[in-house]
Amino acid sequence: MKRTGLFIAIASLMFFFNLSGKSAISFKERSAFFHSDTNYTITFIPYVDSLGYFEQLNPKYGLQFYKNGVIYLQNTKEELGVLSDYTSFGKFDTYYVPLKNFELGIPEQFMNNKSFPYPPATFSFTRNQKTFYFSKTQAVSSGKKIFSIYKVERDPDDISWVESSFPLPFCDTFHSYMHPAISKDGDFLIFVSDLPAKQGGTNLFKSVHTNSGWSKPENIGPGVNSNADELFPFLDKFNNLYFASNRNNNNKGFDIYFSQFNGKGFEDAILLGHNINTREDDMIFKTDPDNSLAFLISFNHSGNATLQFYIYNFTVRNSRQGETEKKQQKHKTGTPLPKQKKQSPVPRPVKKEKVSPPPKTVSKPKTVSKPSTSTQNVVFRVQIMSSMKEKKDLLITINNKKYKTWYYFYKGAYRYTVGEFDNVTDAIRFKNICAKNGYPQAFVAAFRGKVRVTDPKVFRH
Repeated sequence: MKRTGLFIAIASLMFFFNLSGKSAISFKERSAFFHSDTNYTITFIPYVDSLGYFEQLNPKYGLQFYKNGVIYLQNTKEELGVLSDYTSFGKFDTYYVPLKNFELGIPEQFMNNKSFPYPPATFSFTRNQKTFYFSKTQAVSSGKKIFSIYKVERDPDDISWVESSFPLPFCDTFHSYMHPAISKDGDFLIFVSDLPAKQGGTNLFKSVHTNSGWSKPENIGPGVNSNADELFPFLDKFNNLYFASNRNNNNKGFDIYFSQFNGKGFEDAILLGHNINTREDDMIFKTDPDNSLAFLISFNHSGNATLQFYIYNFTVRNSRQGETEKKQQKHKTGTPLPKQKKQSPVPRPVKKEKVSPPPKTVSKPKTVSKPSTSTQNVVFRVQIMSSMKEKKDLLITINNKKYKTWYYFYKGAYRYTVGEFDNVTDAIRFKNICAKNGYPQAFVAAFRGKVRVTDPKVFRH
């Protein structure tokens, strides 16, 4: 579905002023793995049980990882419930809130000493997080409003943020430049523009920073761009590229695409699987600086936004990316890096249509009726439901087999789990079976003894 005009309008402030309706946060279960080819594996484990923990984060305005938390935009009218008789529009401001083990801390004003009312979805931080780029509108002499990219950095005393008075020098007054994504070392910038291109719609462009300043923007090519629209690029810590595009005619909406960085440029873009993409417009995907958490923001046709957090991991399956990094390091230092021990390949995820039966440890009720008493090792269980009432000796049927449940009390409710595994891969396999047998919201939870473990690191393979 071609919607260039609409998404040019929403490109930088799509969820800022012109989308109506109350935002809804939902957490839909999706497959745990996306696997593209033999080069890498991307792991997504949905954190379903976070429903309600992030109510103050309004995804309609976008989010951004920052430090050990997230940045979000909030309107005082929405937050405080001020009546329209007193305030017509309320006041927008950007807030920072710490995020630890999927629990939010106390929010604070992002700029400390001044308001900064811009959607965090357009923010992009360098590795040291002392510089970021964002896009905002500016009026030009013709009366047209266009988007331009600005730089913001910490002052020399590291006390406050200082915004540049002018946009980046390659921004003209005839085209829009928006959604900047800065490489972690600050060497190049990927952004969206309606500059003339062989491909139609909005395309992704690249500008390189040298001693002479920012280079003239270059289209990053047909391997990534299409005749549709490309929006919201994001670069992870390896400079791999994620972005939204509505090129997929079968879906007739926006999906998230991935392009691996090879040290010089970007490989052909591929569509992420249904574990990420939905029937809605999946627009914004970002990972934290450590690549251990990720979030996805999607929009339905009414403009309401949904937010999904993931435990995330990107693993290179062979030496291609490692060799690229070695060449870069050798080029900089003049000496080769020491040889690294060859790592075992990451096991390929099980395809959905060939799900293996649950391990023997869960087929015998007596092995799962009691939690592990070990305080050293982490075990994984499949959580299938929660209830405000305690249900002792609850039995459930999965694939015509009876299973005892083990439950625990967490966040004001009783949570019921099935199975016990010493690795997350087997737990995910059984979770998929549960999801197909009447428990679509099933997910994997980790425990050390009787205590729930929410540290994302324990879910890494």
